Amino acid sequence: MLKRLPLSILLLVLLMPACTRPIELGSDFIKLSDHFAEAMRWQDFHGAARLVVAAERDAFLDEFPSNKDLHMVEVGFEQVDLNQAEGVAGAVLLVEYYLLPSVTVREWRWSQQWRRMDTPSVGGSTWMIQAPPPAFPGPETAK
Repeated sequence: MLKRLPLSILLLVLLMPACTRPIELGSDFIKLSDHFAEAMRWQDFHGAARLVVAAERDAFLDEFPSNKDLHMVEVGFEQVDLNQAEGVAGAVLLVEYYLLPSVTVREWRWSQQWRRMDTPSVGGSTWMIQAPPPAFPGPETAK
């Protein structure tokens, strides 16, 4: 038993990075929007915030403070209207969640406006969400 413990720990350390991956900025809208939804699903709000314009990033993070009672069930886009030529996209993000002690699954929607923007840090352009989300229901409003 004791001989297997170091091997188990080594495997755990090697496999854990595969569970999470940072959002890579770039010009592929579908890839970025999927990364955004995945970050939201796993409650990696700081990772998701990388895809919100800097001026609105703090407002985004204010909507999603650390909350151990919040559980995301599913996150995905209900609708996407992509215009590559103009560098704009409209999307509706659907979040299914529950807030303990309730186990009732609720829905929250965010109509997003994305814009392709020049980003010198990635050597090209990337897609960014232009506005913060509407108020996310807290424990007092989710009842």
